[in-house]
Amino acid sequence: MKTAHTYHIFPRTLDHARLVASVEEFAKKRSMPTLGHGFFNLRVNNFEETQCTTVEEFLSVMARTPVFDRLSSFQRWEGKGDKQVRVDIDVTNNTVKAAVEAKDIDLVNAAHAYLSSEFNLRNPEIPRSDNSRALHPQPTIFLGRHFDCQRSPKVHHLWSLQSAPPIWDKTSS
Repeated sequence: MKTAHTYHIFPRTLDHARLVASVEEFAKKRSMPTLGHGFFNLRVNNFEETQCTTVEEFLSVMARTPVFDRLSSFQRWEGKGDKQVRVDIDVTNNTVKAAVEAKDIDLVNAAHAYLSSEFNLRNPEIPRSDNSRALHPQPTIFLGRHFDCQRSPKVHHLWSLQSAPPIWDKTSS
């Protein structure tokens, strides 16, 4: 199972290097050693991109590169039995996306909860709809068909400003 959360609200002082490194801390707390090497990609600008295979290497690059366009990483860990987890992090200038993949749904939820609480990642609240104020307008093509007899003179005035009379107007024929 893979779940991805895209966060639009995060602190301006977000420590990106710590964000990526903390995922490894999350796995170590659950006795899950690294499965192979991860992948870390730092796009500085349109002309420069750096790829790393270890967290240490990535942290040293981040220390020398405080400003970047995009950060992408993926890391995998394996625990006892068939317990595995993969965490992908993608950071741009206005979003932080965290994707967690594991067979254990509790592990997926725990990883998302850890990242969102540890780094204050969140999204704006979606306002609930108020059914008592809902208008539910229906889209129409022929606006003139919805005018009743009282508004008919206003429609004729509007159409008089154009060259041709409305097609439903029986008085002009």
